[in-house]
Amino acid sequence: MKKRRQARIETLNALFMMDVGGASMEDAMVRVAQEANDPAVLNFVQAMCRGVLEYQSQIDRLIEQKAVNWKLDRLSRVDRCLLRLGIYELLHCPETPPAVVINEAVELAKVYGDEKSGAFVNGLLDSVKSSEVTSS
Repeated sequence: MKKRRQARIETLNALFMMDVGGASMEDAMVRVAQEANDPAVLNFVQAMCRGVLEYQSQIDRLIEQKAVNWKLDRLSRVDRCLLRLGIYELLHCPETPPAVVINEAVELAKVYGDEKSGAFVNGLLDSVKSSEVTSS
């Protein structure tokens, strides 16, 4: 498995632990460090989690704007965490091409979400990407 894919999986796990289980970032990072056993993966996870937490209110507002007729708390927790990660990467990590961000999120949604998660995550992230391109 490629390191970036592994890092995104670990980031999803950490975000899920914080969102669902109420874990602190420190507790989530301890678990990631035990699982990942790779400094590059751990650094990526820490950076992504810090970024998502820093911009979470902005990200959540975007999700609610783009997810027509869906409230944030009605989304599946996996989808919500993947969307937060994907939107953070789209908006704040210009070194990663948007197509890569969306593809990675969709692939993780297919594995960890339900049968509709891939399409939902794809549509919402594409909408965020498109609106960012037009507002730039």
